[in-house]
Amino acid sequence: MIRLKIDNLTKSYDQTVALNRLSLSVIADEILAIVGPSGCGKTTLLKMISGLEQPDSGVVTIGQQVVYNGATGAFTAPENRNMALVFQNYAVWPHKTVFQNIAYPLQVKKYSKGDVQKRVSEIVELVKLEGKEDRYPHALSGGEKQRVALARALVMSPDVLLLDEPFSNLDAKLRTEMQYEIKRIRKELGLTIIHVTHDQSEAMGLSDRIAVMNKGKIIQVDRPRQIYRAPKTTFVANFIGAANDISALYSADNAADSAHIVRPQDVVLSNCDSATYRGQILSRTYRGSYTEYIVAVNGLRVQAESAADKAFDEADAVGVDFKNVLCIAHNCF
Repeated sequence: MIRLKIDNLTKSYDQTVALNRLSLSVIADEILAIVGPSGCGKTTLLKMISGLEQPDSGVVTIGQQVVYNGATGAFTAPENRNMALVFQNYAVWPHKTVFQNIAYPLQVKKYSKGDVQKRVSEIVELVKLEGKEDRYPHALSGGEKQRVALARALVMSPDVLLLDEPFSNLDAKLRTEMQYEIKRIRKELGLTIIHVTHDQSEAMGLSDRIAVMNKGKIIQVDRPRQIYRAPKTTFVANFIGAANDISALYSADNAADSAHIVRPQDVVLSNCDSATYRGQILSRTYRGSYTEYIVAVNGLRVQAESAADKAFDEADAVGVDFKNVLCIAHNCF
């Protein structure tokens, strides 16, 4: 079932086109990550979906409700869309306790004191903040503040949860923990989540599908593995993960028609004289679980990744082979 549908959405700021006839369907109960370079329109799209800003044209439908239609002038205010938005900077009120922060949306909607207490208690347990209800934000860690912001967003049982880079202020360990928490909460509540992030590994690990944006358009929507292993355009291939363009190693006819892309982990280095190519190690960087190399191959600089215990030294001559080479037509940008 489609929870959110966007048709031909456009938005411009003066002469700058932020969204360019963008269309997207979000499936109920999925986590959809939106990634793309800075300025591609990711956050603008969230603002249009939430109603914080109004598009220039197009249609936005949530479930069966049309919340924006540029042709008819229909526009549903943010507070009537049953959505919640979690910001990058938490937006937790410093003068309110954890309980008061979470309770605020219920109080605005005039819930009874008993209902507020019951619902806040349920959400506090869901996000694992038990025992911290009376604390003020200054006494909380970054991860706890993020949980407060998440709890406040969930307390009204939204149909769609929007996340605008909510983990970017957390350290690596906390980011990973919060990803697991988001997955758990989504499963328990049956939430539909749209998650904007600059962190590609976060998008890969957290989402059911990824939408890649560029210049106000959706370039590809697919499952993480497909985005990585079967990109439809050279832009997606180069944007998602590291990639080597080895087109120059192919015949002129083939290179003219298609780009040949290979991921660093698919560059095989060896001491084998029968390897397809010969190369020389230009640099070596230890990354913990693997070692990263820059290798000169027929005038190209190729990035390679090998197991950490399989080491070559700088200036070593090596055999080079490629596997899982992506062949993308040049008319797919």
